[in-house]
Amino acid sequence: MNFIPLRKRAPRREMLRGSVTLAGSALLAHFFPSPLFRASASGYGQQTPSPADLLASMRAKFNAAPLKTQRLGADVTMFSGPGGSVVVLNGPDGKFVVDTFVAPAWSRLNEALDGLGNAPVKCVINTHWHFDHIDNNAPLHAAGATILAHENTKRRMSEPHDLPVLYRGPDGALVGLHFDPSPVEALPQQTFATNYKLQVNGETLALQHVAPAHTDTDVYVHFEKANLIQMGDLFSTGCIPTSTPVRAAKSLA
Repeated sequence: MNFIPLRKRAPRREMLRGSVTLAGSALLAHFFPSPLFRASASGYGQQTPSPADLLASMRAKFNAAPLKTQRLGADVTMFSGPGGSVVVLNGPDGKFVVDTFVAPAWSRLNEALDGLGNAPVKCVINTHWHFDHIDNNAPLHAAGATILAHENTKRRMSEPHDLPVLYRGPDGALVGLHFDPSPVEALPQQTFATNYKLQVNGETLALQHVAPAHTDTDVYVHFEKANLIQMGDLFSTGCIPTSTPVRAAKSLA
């Protein structure tokens, strides 16, 4: 999702104001859309799930979506479905991949990437730290890709996280999600603070950090020649794409 053409260059706007908070109902509202969350929780009947079981159920629900392919340009392809959309720039310099789906979708993602040609995956760009965008970092790195992200993404992935009060079980127990630190092989090997540019496959990929936003790790990727922008979860339809309190989200006009 969240890959749209740019009709013209607009001045940069301040997207959100206020402090970033990684826990609470605002994060739940966007990170886990309510129909998905209800479907995940309802499968437990009278048993209250553990945080690990609840997270596994979330991954399974994301993975249940079909993987769809859309050509956005001669060398740019979007895969959508099992989590945040994956966008690939393919050419003689290799494949440059933005985001990586949830872990259970790895075999389908790998097959889809192979279907674009024999060029290796040289670089993976993470738009932010949430699991549906970084879950398959490790296998792609093992295949030879360098993981590139904002410096806060590496910091967040290196820390444990607990998100409280996401589900009340039939017995009244409150259950949240727990994230262990990501393994070393999944962490970004290359990071930046504000912006970064790649010149590859005859294209310029301009990465820009936006803060504060959906998280404190968000970047967008501008494919300058193709006139396309991959926004990760900075843009969303149907809800406010932020984990900050709603009062911190000012008008974007």
